[in-house]
Amino acid sequence: MFVTKTMATSLNFTSWDAAMARQNADYIPLYNQLKSLSRQRVNEGNVEMWWRLSSAAYHLTLNLDPVIDRVATRIRTAEAKRYAERALQIKADHANAHLWLAISLGQMALLEDVLERAVDYVGPLVGHLTKCHALGLASNWRLLLVECNMHLMLWYGPPAYQEAVAQNASHLPTGLVRPSLANIEQKLRQALTMSPQSLEVHGSLMTALIFADKLTEAEKMGKAALAIKRAGYRSEERLVQVIEELLMMIKGKLSHSPAK
Repeated sequence: MFVTKTMATSLNFTSWDAAMARQNADYIPLYNQLKSLSRQRVNEGNVEMWWRLSSAAYHLTLNLDPVIDRVATRIRTAEAKRYAERALQIKADHANAHLWLAISLGQMALLEDVLERAVDYVGPLVGHLTKCHALGLASNWRLLLVECNMHLMLWYGPPAYQEAVAQNASHLPTGLVRPSLANIEQKLRQALTMSPQSLEVHGSLMTALIFADKLTEAEKMGKAALAIKRAGYRSEERLVQVIEELLMMIKGKLSHSPAK
C-alpha cells in the first residue's frame, strides 16, 4: 500500500508522487488520501497538499465522458480549480499551483456550452501560463500541453468556435499570437518526448495532425497510443475512447481521399 503512517503525518509526498506517476495508477484512492488530509486543521496551510489535490481531482475527470458525464466533469474540474486557488492563497508564486489552475481553466473553457463564455477563460489562463514560465516551468510537458490545447481550441476548432473567437477578440489578452500548426506539432512532440506514455499528449497531437491534414501521421500516432499497455485498473479509459473515435474519423477521411 502506497500510504504510510509517516507520510500521512509528515506530509512527505514522495511516495504519493511516485504512485501518481505510475503507468497503471488508480487515481481514486490517491485522491481520497489527500481529501482526507485536507479535512485536518493542521494541513489547512499546506500548499504542497492543495496543488496535489487539484491535480488528483483533475485526473479523476480523465475517465469521465465529457458529454454523458458532463455535469460530473464540470464539478470535478471546478473542484480542481478551487484547490489550486487555495494553494495560491497560501503561496502566490507557487509554480505548480499556477500550472494546475491553468489546466483547470483550460478544461472549463472546453466544457462551456456558450462559446463566448469559453473565450472569457483565455485571459486568466494565459496569465497563469505566463506565471509558470516566469517560475521556471517552461520545459514542463503539462505546460506545453495546456498551451497547445488552448491554441488548438482558439484558432483551429470548428467554424462556430472560430467565429465566436473572432467576435470576442477584444476579450483575448493583448499580444496573444496565433501559432502555426507546425509550431503546435513541434511543442506537442516535445511534450511526448518528456511523457511518452501520456494519452493526453497523444490525443492532442493527433488532433493537431488532423487539422494539418496529416492524416496518415495522425493514424500512426493513434495506433501507437492504443499499443500502450496499461496493466490493471485503467484510470484513463475515456482518453482511449477519444483516440479510438479520432482513428475512426481518420479512417473515414482516408477512405474518401483520392488515390495518389
